[in-house]
Amino acid sequence: MERVCVCVSQVVSPYEYTYRRGVDIDSYPVYGELHVYGGGGYVAELRGDRAAIYDKIAQLKAGGWIDKYTRAVFLELAVYNPNVCIPYL
Repeated sequence: MERVCVCVSQVVSPYEYTYRRGVDIDSYPVYGELHVYGGGGYVAELRGDRAAIYDKIAQLKAGGWIDKYTRAVFLELAVYNPNVCIPYL
């Protein structure tokens, strides 16, 4: 499989480098062992297959999305299992 290198500025959107308040992204504080992290922050959506997600992470890394001032990174995910019948609420 041939890989194509893409310039970071062409793929990473300004949305990922814009601070979002917890109220705006419908998020809650996260209580850590030593600190409470507010619900706001910078959001990067990782969608697609494994290769697309790895490429996106590489682009964010190259663009300095995580730097020496980053205090924490939280990963939220949803898993769907069609074998489990959960009724709609």
